[in-house]
Amino acid sequence: MHPTDQLVSPRDADTAYTSAVARPCHDREEIVRILTAAFTDDPVYHWALPLDVPERDRRLRACMRAEVDFALDHDGGAAVSADRTGVTLWQSPDTAPGPTAHEEFRERIAAAAGPAGERCLELARIESAHPADLPRHVYSGFTGVLPGAQGKGTSLGLAMAVLSHCRDQNAAMFALATCARNAALWARYGAHQCGETMLLPDGRTGLIPILIAADRIEESLAQLRDFAAQRAAEPR
Repeated sequence: MHPTDQLVSPRDADTAYTSAVARPCHDREEIVRILTAAFTDDPVYHWALPLDVPERDRRLRACMRAEVDFALDHDGGAAVSADRTGVTLWQSPDTAPGPTAHEEFRERIAAAAGPAGERCLELARIESAHPADLPRHVYSGFTGVLPGAQGKGTSLGLAMAVLSHCRDQNAAMFALATCARNAALWARYGAHQCGETMLLPDGRTGLIPILIAADRIEESLAQLRDFAAQRAAEPR
């Protein structure tokens, strides 16, 4: 999932440009730390783990650890920004976990969420209900930037890391955007909405399925490089 304000266009930021480079990361604790902070105020997780849930921060961190382990234990990957403030996590094609792995993941999420277990399981169910007939794809599961570091172009590099993996795998990119603004920004890079918005039970919050076709990946990467170059050339 991609929380609000994570993909920032060149004109949106008031702060100095940060290097777009994002490198592979295998440090699960670092990935979890960044994602927990990035998603703590995300509307989807406000629904799944309400603010009044006891020990919410610890529970959110445990849920993120379950997500990270699920991806990386099944040949997924992650990249972290040069300044260690942003991370992206994906699942590779052709390595789909089997039913036993999914059941173990659901049990872990329910235990981590405690009194919000049913909500988090419902979120997991909605997330897994991907549109039918998706092409072979990399699932870009999470992209997050620390709240105090947003607006510096960090997500450009994170998006490039995901799309570079898509190019290497000759695969499309599929993701779930958590707001219309994020989906619109991805559209600038060649993505399109590939299914109906998947509403949560509150009827207000939803996940927007987006796709960049495999034959558009190289073009999308070129657009991201152009945006990064524009940011680098802006006055500081």
